[in-house]
Amino acid sequence: MRSLCGLCLLVLSVFAGFAAATDVESLIDKGEAQLRTGDPAGAARSLEQAAATDPGSFRARLRLAGAYLMSQRYADSIPQFQAAIALEPDNSAAFAGLGVAYLHSGQYGPAREALRRAARLDPSKEADIAPLLERIEQRIGSHTR
Repeated sequence: MRSLCGLCLLVLSVFAGFAAATDVESLIDKGEAQLRTGDPAGAARSLEQAAATDPGSFRARLRLAGAYLMSQRYADSIPQFQAAIALEPDNSAAFAGLGVAYLHSGQYGPAREALRRAARLDPSKEADIAPLLERIEQRIGSHTR
């Protein structure tokens, strides 16, 4: 009887974990749909729920950071990009997003480093990243004159 109760608890915990994972994926899908329809604030709410439900979800963190970025909530997007990078340290998109958030926040040194890292991780993105790096160099140059 005791082992049967233990087995029941194990099965329930597996189903609970599956349900939570499904809920997280549903919330992320909802947030992505809201982003596609031009509702970054609604997307942020859905994605905040997803990230709170599963703080270890790279996809939730990255999409939440993107929603914040699209809402011009740069200071909020930076820690989300950093959390995504902590989960997947070789993801060029996360570094590119972090670089853009830093750039819009006027943090040119960290922006340059994040964008350079993105280009190293995915050389096919160098052409997209080069204009951002040039913009950073121009801004840094105008601040030192």
